[in-house]
Amino acid sequence: MPEIEWCADPDDHEAGSEPGCHNCQVYLADNHSYNNKKGKKIMELDLNDPFDSAVAKLVAMNRKKRADYAADSDWASNFRDVAGNLALSGFGPPESALVLLLTKIARLRSLRLNGRMEDPSNESVLDTYLDLAVYSVIVFALVSEAADIDPGIDYDPNAIPYAELNKMMMDDTKWIGGQ
Repeated sequence: MPEIEWCADPDDHEAGSEPGCHNCQVYLADNHSYNNKKGKKIMELDLNDPFDSAVAKLVAMNRKKRADYAADSDWASNFRDVAGNLALSGFGPPESALVLLLTKIARLRSLRLNGRMEDPSNESVLDTYLDLAVYSVIVFALVSEAADIDPGIDYDPNAIPYAELNKMMMDDTKWIGGQ
């Protein structure tokens, strides 16, 4: 469960003035969001809802882990580094994250095949499912970034045809030497 932040003076602020603050969150019945000072929509999650709670766990885990894996200035630097180090045509940061996602799927397959789903030697099966979800979101974010799509609250997944998206994804200048 992510820790709730409070602003320095909760009695003296305007709504949205400190977007991370629990008291500053404004609930709008139509879409559970409001615009912050940067014009970006901020969504309020209901931590009593199982899906919203799971999403909050994904965000919290990703922020904690990327502190060890990525440069503070670039949330996906580790995926960019791997793609750049491999220097394979058509292999960019999304594919780097996808390899990790597929490794987690292979782990689950091995645990099931070897009858160790109930008693794995290392991380729990639930932790592996959490990793899968995080890597899926990372792939989505990296693909969106490569296609110059803002995957915010108002994102329309049908806005760009697959052929056009694929062409953007295969542009090696985004991954190799063009960083």
